[in-house]
Amino acid sequence: LIMSTITPHVRWAQRKDKVLFKVDVADVEKDSLVVSLEEQKLTLSCKAGGKNYALELELLHPVVVEESKWQVHGKATEFWLQKKEEQTWSHLNKSKAKLQWLTVDWSRWVDSDEEDENEDLGGFDANSFANFGGGMGGMPGGMGGLEGLMGGMGGMGGMGGGLGGMNFDDMPELDDDEEVEEAGEQ
Repeated sequence: LIMSTITPHVRWAQRKDKVLFKVDVADVEKDSLVVSLEEQKLTLSCKAGGKNYALELELLHPVVVEESKWQVHGKATEFWLQKKEEQTWSHLNKSKAKLQWLTVDWSRWVDSDEEDENEDLGGFDANSFANFGGGMGGMPGGMGGLEGLMGGMGGMGGMGGGLGGMNFDDMPELDDDEEVEEAGEQ
């Protein structure tokens, strides 16, 4: 019996000095995970839920292998790759082809002109990640809990709850004629 290999979904974001991305494979069998990082190439293979997953990603620009890290969680494997040169990448992969399994992680995206040295990485604890330079070693756990993830959301500007504080009581009522006209225009 030949098992097919699935390319997992990857979500990415960046900062001037690093690339952050998640490989979405839940409940990876620890003994099956193989991760390899070269200056411009990342490969990953693993098993989860009786399925084989594999990823080979040619990076647009070089990264510093020794300063790059990764961590396994229940739902994903996260990577924190240190860019060799501080710059904004137009895309993650070397090929300009649209890869259906690769998307932008808008929850972690920050415009380069809004970057801050003391930014919150959405629970990304770079200090608890495994280093590529020191071999695979053990797989550290935890990301600081939900409080760490939610802590970066801060004051979301008037989002009191429900429909963002909108008061529909102040809106004028529509006449029955207006509703029919609007429906007919569509």
